Amino acid sequence: MASSSLVPHNDPTLLFTNAGMNQFKDCFLGQEKRAYVRAVTSQKCVRAGGKHNDLENVGRTARHHTFFEMLGNFSFGDYFKKEAIAYAWEFLTVELGIDKSRLYVSVYTDDDEAADIWHDQAYGQYTPTVVEAEGDKIEEWEFFWGMGRRMGLAMSLGNGPIAMDRKPTKFELLENITAGSRVPLAQMRANAGGTVYPDLDVIIEAADPATQGYLELFPAGLPEELAAAYRDTQAPGTGRYSHLLVSRRMKNTYNSTGPELSLLKSKGTTNPAFMHPRDLAALGIADGEICEVYSAHGRIPAVAAASADIKPGVISMSHCWGGSPDPALEADARVRELGSNTNRLIDNRQQAEKYSGMPRQSTIPVGIRKLS
Repeated sequence: MASSSLVPHNDPTLLFTNAGMNQFKDCFLGQEKRAYVRAVTSQKCVRAGGKHNDLENVGRTARHHTFFEMLGNFSFGDYFKKEAIAYAWEFLTVELGIDKSRLYVSVYTDDDEAADIWHDQAYGQYTPTVVEAEGDKIEEWEFFWGMGRRMGLAMSLGNGPIAMDRKPTKFELLENITAGSRVPLAQMRANAGGTVYPDLDVIIEAADPATQGYLELFPAGLPEELAAAYRDTQAPGTGRYSHLLVSRRMKNTYNSTGPELSLLKSKGTTNPAFMHPRDLAALGIADGEICEVYSAHGRIPAVAAASADIKPGVISMSHCWGGSPDPALEADARVRELGSNTNRLIDNRQQAEKYSGMPRQSTIPVGIRKLS
């Protein structure tokens, strides 16, 4: 679309056009419907007063001007953030040819939706050692390499031999381990801050003629394991325990590590009990209310949270939260601040996993009740 006039003819709220969206104001307010649902503009703008006043900063920075042209890409109910981000990235990196390694992506503090869109992309970042070892401290690989050298051994990793005439660097070992990966490690290290790789394709190569082994897809005992796994997925539905408790990863924390940081603390200080909205409604529990989750082994308070991506009959919570179960410390009263310890709902002497020996921490039959 052509740039509209610098002096708006039909908007008494503006003295000058100060943004590309001005001419589409009625479209966004639902007062006008046009024959198209997408538009791009290069709008002439003046900012010399009002809320967006750049006048006082002109000459002080390299990016403030009273008159400039604003590029705009608009959608009227056709697409939203996911497509807009992809279009912007393509425009900058393909059409304008800007080197991706020179671009840094930022999102607004509370815009988790946009952050998720970026996180869903193929992304790689090489992070160097934060604190180098001091004194006689060494890494585990250094110990074994030193032992091998003193014993006169020739050592190798899966992708080739390791230098024994000199001590290899950690990066050389990492390059050996990751040889043949879709993005060479040296390329990843060269891009400080990480890079999005949106065009990586997974290509299946021909079978190795020297390999004669075959994967046994259905070994003995597998039918029984599958049947047991299927039974685990079925919510009890009736009786004392109406739901299954399953584990959950949280985006802004690793287990309970994170809320001590002010930015992450602003996004939450507890491990909510996520349930389908229909389940919450049936239980008479509102989003954000305190409820009690109980099993055959214990009970904990939790902050209820509605989530449509949770299967009905399932409650999803993260581990490693909560305070001491000692009643004298009254940690349960601080559930919004500390979260809840889901380990209180299991018995580590029962239902140990067959191969790892770890206690079962998912598919635990539980019940939920509203706390007054």
